[in-house]
Amino acid sequence: MTSNAYPQLNTYADLIVQTHLPPLLTPPDWYGDFATEFAHVKSRALSWRRTLLWKLSELTLFTHQISPRLATLEQELAALDDHLKQYRFDQVANKRRKLTQARLTEQKQAVLHIYLDCLRSLQSFHEHLLHDRLLLMRGAQEGWDPFPDLVRACDLALGELAALLLTLQTKKHYLKGDVLDDHTGSCASP
Repeated sequence: MTSNAYPQLNTYADLIVQTHLPPLLTPPDWYGDFATEFAHVKSRALSWRRTLLWKLSELTLFTHQISPRLATLEQELAALDDHLKQYRFDQVANKRRKLTQARLTEQKQAVLHIYLDCLRSLQSFHEHLLHDRLLLMRGAQEGWDPFPDLVRACDLALGELAALLLTLQTKKHYLKGDVLDDHTGSCASP
């Protein structure tokens, strides 16, 4: 996954990092707090590039690497189930099936753990972006350049992030159901 995979989030992060607060000859009383908060906004924008984008890249890579292994285990499990339909008391096949099922469940749980970690990080980033947008709006209301552009970039980034979260939420529900089904033994041999 390249950094071009999320153009709105990357544009927002780039704009925030490149923005400097305007020097004021007579700053209002709240300006110091605003500057402190804006430093946090910059820090979170950097975390997109340094942490979250990397996590998404790792998630994609891991998913592509593990998918063939999961498919192989699922095929092996299906073949064992077919065999056990005819030879129900084949102890070797029953043991092999239990081992294969355990390996499949373990692999799926690993994928789910990575998805959940990534999802939690992105949800936290989303909450921070909502908060950051309020600060950016204050800068825009003061008429400081480029804060109106930053608010628009933040809105676009929030939209892109919401779509990404929806995709990961959907996958999480699928994975959770899959892992729970495997864990409870719904695929158990007849």
